Amino acid sequence: MPKEKHRWEQVATKLSVDIQAQFEHTMELSYWYLPHHLRKCLLYLAVFSEGREIQVSKLTWLWISEGFVKTHSERLPEDIADNYMENLVERNLVMVSKRSFDGKIKACHIHDLLLEFCRKKAELENFAQRIKGELRNTEFSSTDHASDIFKRFSFLKVLDFEFTVIDSLPQGLTFLRYLAFRTVEDTLSLPTDLLNVETLIVRGVGGRVSLPNTIWKMVKLRHLHIYDQAFFTLNNREEFSETSSTMDDLQTISSVCFSRVKNADKILEKTPNLRKMRCEVSKFEGSFPAFSKLNKLEMLKISSGEQLTWINDLNIPRNLKKLTLSYFRIDLNEVATLSNLEVLKLLEVTIRSNVWKVNDEQFLRLRILKLENPSFSRWYASDDAFPCLERLELKRCQHLKNIPYCFEHSSSLKSLKIISCNDMLANSVMHTKESSKYLHGASGFEVSLELFGAKPELNEQRNDQTKEINILKCIQ
Repeated sequence: MPKEKHRWEQVATKLSVDIQAQFEHTMELSYWYLPHHLRKCLLYLAVFSEGREIQVSKLTWLWISEGFVKTHSERLPEDIADNYMENLVERNLVMVSKRSFDGKIKACHIHDLLLEFCRKKAELENFAQRIKGELRNTEFSSTDHASDIFKRFSFLKVLDFEFTVIDSLPQGLTFLRYLAFRTVEDTLSLPTDLLNVETLIVRGVGGRVSLPNTIWKMVKLRHLHIYDQAFFTLNNREEFSETSSTMDDLQTISSVCFSRVKNADKILEKTPNLRKMRCEVSKFEGSFPAFSKLNKLEMLKISSGEQLTWINDLNIPRNLKKLTLSYFRIDLNEVATLSNLEVLKLLEVTIRSNVWKVNDEQFLRLRILKLENPSFSRWYASDDAFPCLERLELKRCQHLKNIPYCFEHSSSLKSLKIISCNDMLANSVMHTKESSKYLHGASGFEVSLELFGAKPELNEQRNDQTKEINILKCIQ
């Protein structure tokens, strides 16, 4: 019996070796069939850990910084890099973990065997070398210490120390295009010669980071992300307007805090081509910052902190696609007229009336709607309202008693998620679901329901031919 077991183990080992060899041969062929620029993009995945979900925006920024993405006079490098990623997915080399509402890939991963192939190939072609072992909770506590480490890498393009504390950076990293690190300092200190940096990511251990005036010398900056909060230095607004350079290439910025609207307007003047922005404004003068001047802005997330603020004029560009408003009292009719809006999230938003009415000419392209703790108790919509809505999420709706009847015959709605709702809203949702099932037969939308102040007791799944209803039964 032991001899027979040993023989089976030999068979298993041989099969494993054969399968591995066959896989490597197949991958070798697939690799050489790739265009030259995609080979580099694929091999770059070797720098990530096993089983890690990779954020695609970060990956594409790294590709751009390394020079893998071809330039085009009429297309942004970020859009070209997204096409590269789609190409790798279509070739079954990269697997999609998460997509956004518009189909763009947000996160991806690769098989462990493919990752191992990339690591071997990268080292063989002298493309990248993986140093075994990990550095955790590493800190560079002095400029001299950092200089000793970085002086051997004067041609460095990417420095990704996003979870490593660096108190200060040395001069001389003039080729750097991607910089990410953590800091314990409240005021960020940057070398004056970082003129080629395109992506800057800083995580403040204390949460608050003040940006120095030297940031405006980084005119090639495309992505500026500070966590959790960033503050610009604006001691003299007139002097700032005259001396600070305009960042024409800046595409995305987060998470910036402004003490007042006028300060926000000064920054917006210097960043005219923003596409995505996340910010907080502490003090308003009745209207929003001049976002309407940002003709290329597609996504805006703005908050007034946790203090409810009345806004008369939203001042939002017409081409905006994604909008998140937090802690505002507004007139929703102005939001409803944004013809290109596809995602709307209203968090702790109050309106003048106790009733929200939506007509046929409003929210024509809206695909995702989230309401969190809205002030109104009744919600009405015309029969043909929300013609493109796919996902509806209602959270902590203490006052809302119903959802519109138009969802009963909606052919676009795919999911309706409700968290911490009251009994009347729950009944309205289930009535709408049953009516939709009666009108459309097997077709319908998925429902996830949790009553206000209750804990889910079980998840009951029912298969209605092609659609599934997920109901969380709750106990009071």
